[in-house]
Amino acid sequence: MQLGEPKRLLECAPNFRDIGGYPTEDGRKVRSGLIFRSQMVVGPSAADIDMLGDIGIRYICDLRGAREAEQAPCHWPTGVACETRKLDIGADVRAGAELLLDIIVADPTEVGIRRMMLATYSLLPLSFQGKLGVVLDDLVSGNRFPAVIHCTAGKDRTGFTIAILLLTLGAPMEIVRHDYMLTARYLDIARMMAASAGYLKSVVGDRVTPSEAMLRMLCGVHQDYLDAAIGAVMRDYGSVEGYLEKTAGFNAAKRERLRELLLE
Repeated sequence: MQLGEPKRLLECAPNFRDIGGYPTEDGRKVRSGLIFRSQMVVGPSAADIDMLGDIGIRYICDLRGAREAEQAPCHWPTGVACETRKLDIGADVRAGAELLLDIIVADPTEVGIRRMMLATYSLLPLSFQGKLGVVLDDLVSGNRFPAVIHCTAGKDRTGFTIAILLLTLGAPMEIVRHDYMLTARYLDIARMMAASAGYLKSVVGDRVTPSEAMLRMLCGVHQDYLDAAIGAVMRDYGSVEGYLEKTAGFNAAKRERLRELLLE
């Protein structure tokens, strides 16, 4: 299946992109201009502000922990009138999750970072319990589009949320993986690695100087990361539908309503 790359929309946030256009298994496709996924938006240029004004965002879902949001507040243009839903998903080392930090401390190597990332993704379904349904219910209301879903980098927590959303809409797993892996093309990984080097150093202390391989494992995207998260959903709930029904009360009627709104 040939799929094009989304157009880059923001200079300050290259991983801000529209998920519209993806096909679903029933022959429809996701409407464009309704759901955007993103990293945090900091320091928008004049062109970025114009673009955000043209998009007309009405709803922002911020998946970052409270400490992350306080340390790096997003810079949405003045006058943008929209609702912000803060979920505070803590299953990320950037949010200070102690269980994940302990893995790195115990094994401050590329292997340890990989184990930590797989653990992060395996924990995401649990971390979103009682929270993801709030966002889906917001979207089902139908008056909150265009919507933006974001975290710090726009790859882990955002990647899981968008994957669940696309699967709920009926996109095949091939498409979900494609969208997730597109992040590798949009991340400013050099900047992320530079920022993460100091953070990792603060975690492991003077025992180890974070290597490029460690930083790439932390800052990059890998298909098996996403597969770990979806695998946890399938193992514990049998299906994405079962996961959303049991943890979020998001039933078949709501699912069909969401598809009516977001598919064409």
